Amino acid sequence: MENELIKQTQSIYDEMCEQLSNIAEDFEEKYCIFHTCVGHLYEKADKRIVFYGRATNGWDEDDNPGIFTIVECKRSPFFRLINRIANELFPQNPVESIVWSNVCKVAPRKGGNPSQKCYDAQLPFDGKILRKEMEILSPDVIIFITGIALGKRWDEVFDLESPDYKVLETMQCLDDSECNVEAYQYERPGKPLLVLVTGRPDFKSYSALECQFNSIMSLIRKYS
Repeated sequence: MENELIKQTQSIYDEMCEQLSNIAEDFEEKYCIFHTCVGHLYEKADKRIVFYGRATNGWDEDDNPGIFTIVECKRSPFFRLINRIANELFPQNPVESIVWSNVCKVAPRKGGNPSQKCYDAQLPFDGKILRKEMEILSPDVIIFITGIALGKRWDEVFDLESPDYKVLETMQCLDDSECNVEAYQYERPGKPLLVLVTGRPDFKSYSALECQFNSIMSLIRKYS
């Protein structure tokens, strides 16, 4: 499935990188490219879950091939949240049963999010890649752990304000509103797609993180 995804999105990546190389100095040296990581048990999982972050934050797939590197990132609140959800849903094979991706497929090698200029230039291509990911991966649940940065909601690439999406509910976190979890439903042939949107768990209190995790699990159990 991961190889098929790379095959069907390669032309989009090529076009995106060509455009970015025209606006970003020393593009190949200073930027890294991310491809979605698919656990080898994802296709047969009882519930197909895809997690989206913002960008690679310096994670280079050439040095860290495969989704299993998530297990090694225990210091990252982002990956700790993913791991906790995966362990709750798939206690036998948590990491191998999920997909990890990012909204932005190109980001600085030194870490951090892409600049506003780089973000704006790649967003149309990111949207095309994301739609291909949805087509090939056919998830039951998508979780955007993205929040707000560069003055934007990073889930905007998914166009959740379109009439194709039904707003289900928002679970509030009284300790920190950035840990609120919004739930949307996309009607499609067969089973509806559940889309959850929440903030980054970085620098949050223990109670806020507990609220965020419990809200996500509650919505998954209720709507998928």
